[in-house]
Amino acid sequence: MELFVTERGNKGLRFNNYTYRLIEVNKKSKRFRCTKKDCPASLLTDCDEQNIVKIGKPHNHEAPSTHAKEMQTARASIKRKAEDSLNERPSKLVCSVVSSFSTITSRDLDNLTRQVRQYRLKSRPKLPKTREEKNVNNYFIKTLFYRSLHF
Repeated sequence: MELFVTERGNKGLRFNNYTYRLIEVNKKSKRFRCTKKDCPASLLTDCDEQNIVKIGKPHNHEAPSTHAKEMQTARASIKRKAEDSLNERPSKLVCSVVSSFSTITSRDLDNLTRQVRQYRLKSRPKLPKTREEKNVNNYFIKTLFYRSLHF
């Protein structure tokens, strides 16, 4: 049993080569469900996520390959690193993350580098599309600037 953080920042759990997502938290237990949408499999753990209390229905699909698991963890860690270190080159970020994985190919490296650029583009402020938006933004910036001078 292994806990991890998903790409969206939520808790995940790996057990018997299957991945689960956290869906419910009680005072005594936490319920995890398979990450595949149509799969009925679920797990029940204690509050500390140390022991599995109950295993629900079986999976209706095959376990993901080791390559798929490695790519998922690589994507999640690259997303966090891309948001934290904006001055580092995307290729350097990818190499620092991928060095610990064994099944990642050169094509995967290109995809991960592209994803770093996409994550960084999302964090940039949006440019105004019309003159009205530009005037509204300038108005707010000017009023904030003048308020800071007077207080």
